[in-house]
Formats: sequence, C-alpha cells, structure tokens
Amino acid sequence: MSIAAALGDTLEEQPHNNQPQKSGRFTPYWLMLPGMLWLAIFFVVPLVTLFGTSLMTPVPGGDVGEFEQTFHFANYVNTLTDSTYYVPLFRSFIYAGIATILALAIGYPLVWEASTRFGVLPPVAAAATLSLGTDGTISAARLVFLNAGDTPKVAGLATTQLIGQTPSAELFATAAQAVDGDIEPMASLAADAE
Repeated sequence: MSIAAALGDTLEEQPHNNQPQKSGRFTPYWLMLPGMLWLAIFFVVPLVTLFGTSLMTPVPGGDVGEFEQTFHFANYVNTLTDSTYYVPLFRSFIYAGIATILALAIGYPLVWEASTRFGVLPPVAAAATLSLGTDGTISAARLVFLNAGDTPKVAGLATTQLIGQTPSAELFATAAQAVDGDIEPMASLAADAE
C-alpha cells in the first residue's frame, strides 16, 4: 500500500506474484557499470601503467628520459636503499601525516561547533510505520521517538488511537496531540526541552 493510498487517494492494489522477475536480475550490475568504468579508466589503468613504468631502465647511451621495459624489479630495492629515492619518499609520508593531523585538528572542531550551535542534529527524531488493512483502515501502527527520554520511547496512546481508523489529516492531528503529552524531550546541546 502506498503513501498516497494511506492519505486517501484510491489506488488499485496489484496482485502479488511470488515469481522472481528475471528481466531485472542484472539491473544492479547495469547501474554499477558507469562507476566501475570510471574506476577502471581513472584508477586501475593508470596504476597498471605506473607499475609497468616502474620496471623500466634507462636505455644505455640513449637520450635523457629514454627507457626500455626490462622488468627490472631491483628498482624497488634501489628506492629503499638509495638516498636519492628514499629521502623524498619518507618526506612525502611526513607531509601526508602532517596534512592529516591538520585536517583533523581543524575539521573536527568545526563540525562539532556547527552540529551543536546551529542544530544540525535534531533534538528529537521520530519514526512511524502504518499498516493498512484491506478495508483501508489502519491495522497496525508504531511511533517511536529517539532523544525523548533515556531510551527510545514508544508512543502507546497515539498508536492506540490510530488502529481501526481511516487515515485522515484530522486523525493524524489528534495522534500528534496525544504524542505531545506522551513524551518528554530531553535538553541537548542543540536545543532545550522547550
């Protein structure tokens, strides 16, 4: 049953077919295809090319920057033993570490301040589920509130008023008034209990 049907619009309910649809079996893969192509083109291909380049050696007597593929794995040993290579490599790790620490030192307090001062996080969160019977009345209802007490609170009085009724704006307004007396919001860093 859709939300539109719950709010009063009449929609024909489709018969349930328990047979799996074979036509849409590959839909998730088709949806992932653009992202996978992007990843392959701009991450995997350059990584493989870079690995191949790292195994090259300079051409003896060749021009500056002229290399040939020799699958020379000793290049990796040279990187860690020759100061021409390992000093810049370790310096890069130091710069990356400093940048990470600075990003955390600046970003975390800013996010904390924004979330507590400007109320980015709501003081009370609510979740509601309604099930409609074949006659269009509410057969089951559940309203749960977070940050409205020490533990999540179930609004029992409001749900009792909803069961067996036909969904309408007036019914939901009555349930909202019942909820108002059913919960006591806690004060938080973003807002007070009022």
